[in-house]
Amino acid sequence: LLRCVHMDATRFKEDYYKVLGVPRNASQEEIKKAYYELAKKYHPDRNKGDSETANKFTKIGEAYEVLSDQQKRQAYDYSGFSEFSSGTHGGGTSFTTMRAEEIFRQFFGGDFKDLGSMFGQEFGGPSQQLSVNLTFMEAVKGCTKDLSMRVQAMCERCGGGGGEPGTKTQTCPYCQGTGQEVVNTGLFHMRSTCRHCHGEGRIISTPCKECRGTGTTTRTQTVTVQVPAGVSDGQTLRIPVAHTEAYIIVRVADSDTFQRDGYDVHSDIAISFTQAILGGRIRTPGINGAMDVMIPSGIQSHHRIRLSGRGIPRLGSYGSGDHYVHIRIKIPKNLTTEQHDLISAYAKTQTDLNGSVNGITTEGRRMETKTATNQSNKKRDSSKN
Repeated sequence: LLRCVHMDATRFKEDYYKVLGVPRNASQEEIKKAYYELAKKYHPDRNKGDSETANKFTKIGEAYEVLSDQQKRQAYDYSGFSEFSSGTHGGGTSFTTMRAEEIFRQFFGGDFKDLGSMFGQEFGGPSQQLSVNLTFMEAVKGCTKDLSMRVQAMCERCGGGGGEPGTKTQTCPYCQGTGQEVVNTGLFHMRSTCRHCHGEGRIISTPCKECRGTGTTTRTQTVTVQVPAGVSDGQTLRIPVAHTEAYIIVRVADSDTFQRDGYDVHSDIAISFTQAILGGRIRTPGINGAMDVMIPSGIQSHHRIRLSGRGIPRLGSYGSGDHYVHIRIKIPKNLTTEQHDLISAYAKTQTDLNGSVNGITTEGRRMETKTATNQSNKKRDSSKN
């Protein structure tokens, strides 16, 4: 009765060949290539929190363990799942996600160098570090940059198998294709990665000339980097590239017009002394185009005017900083005779002057003031009469 129940359960198991997406007459290289692509795609570390993907990854590992072993594959082709009852594979233990992970790591090497190239720092592997140079306005508004970088990819010559095309790999005679060797210490049996095939379970007699048996090659790839608006100098961008990650360090050039302080922008603007005295309006450059700035009368040099929300977009947030316009009063150097006389006349009326004005004596200013006062008094008296 128990056996019948189990045989019914095996009907619901998905065919190993369908799991890997290969035909029943697929070569070992085709099986290896299929596992290479599927294992990377459905690995739990690439799809964190997705239980369905984790189950898929386990099925892929289970299928590969059987089909990659010539003896197990022959037994499977002859009797199907009945040879591997209760999810076992000849060792008496149920196939688990942990076993699938073990197969994955053995496949890509015990030192995890290839894993690092595929998933970046998630497996402790080195990620590439590049730098990109931006103008001030590119950093403020965001832009697209194309960068060239070196990436690891499956060897096109051998299809990732590591062997020269037309040649065959041999089952490792030391571990019998298991990828592990058993060390008998008397009391315990310890399993470790096979020292001869390095856990591959096979020996490549004729390594691929392109990848030298590694199954991967390094090539130059052009990567398009989307630089978000508001990045600052020295900031690092993390972007996925193929099966690894790259860290892009941003280098922002200075601007001849603007100075940056966080998300605020500062700029200088020169106004005439008449605008400073009487007030007015002036156009000045802004990060989004020219702006009209209202100048209040009596403004002093080095005073700053705040333009709210006219600054740099806040990265990863809402809104923008402010734009501060710093006032610089421009004094004319060359005056016409009429302008000189008008300025001199004004200087003669000043009463709060500290020091002196060239060409205007203190006595002259007093006489002008006295004359103006007398004239004012005469007008007032005549109006009374």
